[in-house]
Amino acid sequence: MHSSTSTTRRRVAASWLQCASASATAASILRAPKTPRRLSSSSTIPTRWDPHVMATNRSGGIWEVDLTRGESNGKRCILQLAGPDAPKLVQGLITNDIVHLTEAKASLAAAFLTNKGRVITESVITIATDAKEAPHGGPDKFFLDLPVEVKEGLLRHLRLFKLRAKVQITDLTATARVCVVLGLPDEVLVDLDVVKKHWTGRGEEVLGLGPDPRIALPGQHPLGIRAIVTPSPAFPFFCSQQQQQEHQQQPREVYEALRFLHGVGEGPDLVERLPSECNLDLTHAINFHKGCYLGQELTARTQYKGVIRKRVLPFFFLPSSSSSSSSSSSSSSSSSSSSSSSSSSSSSSSSSSSSSSEALPVGSFSDFLPFPSACPFMASPLIPCSSSSSTSSKGANIVDEITGKTVGSIVSCAKGSNLGLALFRLEHILAGGPKVRLVVAGKGKVGGEEREEKQMVRAFLPPWWPTALDLATGKVRA
Repeated sequence: MHSSTSTTRRRVAASWLQCASASATAASILRAPKTPRRLSSSSTIPTRWDPHVMATNRSGGIWEVDLTRGESNGKRCILQLAGPDAPKLVQGLITNDIVHLTEAKASLAAAFLTNKGRVITESVITIATDAKEAPHGGPDKFFLDLPVEVKEGLLRHLRLFKLRAKVQITDLTATARVCVVLGLPDEVLVDLDVVKKHWTGRGEEVLGLGPDPRIALPGQHPLGIRAIVTPSPAFPFFCSQQQQQEHQQQPREVYEALRFLHGVGEGPDLVERLPSECNLDLTHAINFHKGCYLGQELTARTQYKGVIRKRVLPFFFLPSSSSSSSSSSSSSSSSSSSSSSSSSSSSSSSSSSSSSSEALPVGSFSDFLPFPSACPFMASPLIPCSSSSSTSSKGANIVDEITGKTVGSIVSCAKGSNLGLALFRLEHILAGGPKVRLVVAGKGKVGGEEREEKQMVRAFLPPWWPTALDLATGKVRA
């Protein structure tokens, strides 16, 4: 009796395993993609990038960066909000005015805040190409382009306030991608329909398209054109190998270096910080004339009655062994171009002054360029860097070596270059005078022994930085 019972149990177990295997096979078939897979162009993406090559070959082709690919920092995701109540839901949660998002202004910078006025995440909002006007104003369909690290938290945040609103929230990260195109001529940037052909010409569907709204210079878009694109099964992914080479796929480190050169922070580095400290008021991400939104009280009080003592600024790492050579090369490059441009003489003098031990702690970004209209990648202190030092860690303190005071802390370090973003105290940096020497202290192992090492840094003001900044309040003078 016992033997027959064991045999029956074994037959039932074998039958169950067979059914489970068949179910798993059927499920894998159902999950199989119905559209052809996009050809991977990872083989064309170099593992290291050279700033000099990017600067000198600017006219050789269009640079395209896929911000949804890879595993390093800076990866983005896409959330689609659609429905008649979509703009009404977002209007009460973001720092900008969603009503201003139209076909004429296809992209908008904004931030989601906590009830205490701290940053949950920054986002680039892009209107959908097939959007219509919602009953309460604003588009009824748009996309949130945000860091992948904060996606789950923002989804919970949106669903908490959604309630019975007629809004459909869809995660498009697996089917669409965020792309940035750089190197386009200025005459092409004004016509987004021409830029759209960059993707439609090779069979991809453009869901949303607009210039990066965070930095707007006259006739220029320094951070390029952003697009939400998805493969179209009706067309091949690349028309020809020649077209694939013309639109050069670049690693994300190229875009990260450009973003750091312009001092724009994003991602989890801004989480739980004040929006004014992250320069969101300077990058057109805050509208102080709109109605109420979550976290508005502290943001408005800081703008109208408070003082902004700290702000995020970009900086270069200058190793102590090569700081003098870097400064001298900056001086030589500036002096060599003085014959071609009259304004480069001031750049040469400022660069030569940086070679002294009592160099100004912060200067203008134009000080590092050989001539005023140069490509940002031609900045003389910019070098590719693959190894990370103990001094280049997030949260490390930046100290004034003369007085011993802590004047800032590192917010983020760019991967692949010697660039970084730091939260500096404005009174010590912008009004500190020439007797300030900034260093980052850390501990490293030399010969098996742990020793303290220091690394010099040089902060600088981005090209778009307002000149009418009041050091007493940290805000732009009216």
